[in-house]
Amino acid sequence: GQEQVTPHQLVVAICRCGGATGSPPWAVTMVHQVGTAATLDGGPALVDAIEAQMPLGPAASGSVILDDEGQVLGVLDGERTAGSETFGYFVPAGLAVGVAQELAAAHRVTRGWLGVVCEDDGVAGATVTTVLPGSPAAGAGLHPGDVVEAVGSHRVGSLADLEALLYTTPPGSRLTLSVQRGGSVRTAQVTLASSPS
Repeated sequence: GQEQVTPHQLVVAICRCGGATGSPPWAVTMVHQVGTAATLDGGPALVDAIEAQMPLGPAASGSVILDDEGQVLGVLDGERTAGSETFGYFVPAGLAVGVAQELAAAHRVTRGWLGVVCEDDGVAGATVTTVLPGSPAAGAGLHPGDVVEAVGSHRVGSLADLEALLYTTPPGSRLTLSVQRGGSVRTAQVTLASSPS
């Protein structure tokens, strides 16, 4: 499904794990957050994830969340437990389909590389802490302390927003970044490279 997922939206979580844990294979649940960045079990960070309460119990791998028309909104990639509640992190369906198509065509996934390390610093945007030498960001004149506020027409409210935008952009793409530096906003043209190995 291409529906925009929102916090507090009711969805159906369903998996092929019915009977394995004694719980039913589906349940109505609620979206907790969208656009979440999360690192699960020391693995790679998820970007733009959908966080939903996970009533299906542990070992619910392969679960999906569906809208009220039965369209898949996200595919489970990991879980975390907070107190007595378990939350699932779901890759949005559009992103999952794009990755699957790329894997089917090329047997690998390539992502555009900007060459910065950023953090959330209490301001809207992604604050640059490091610019890697020889990177597209260095060539575009980015500096530590710059705050990336937009990529093209897409606002960047956080590091997760920037990661999500870059994650779905292939190498060779030319982007216009809106960057705040010292109280003024400037634009920077950058061409993403392939991520160095």
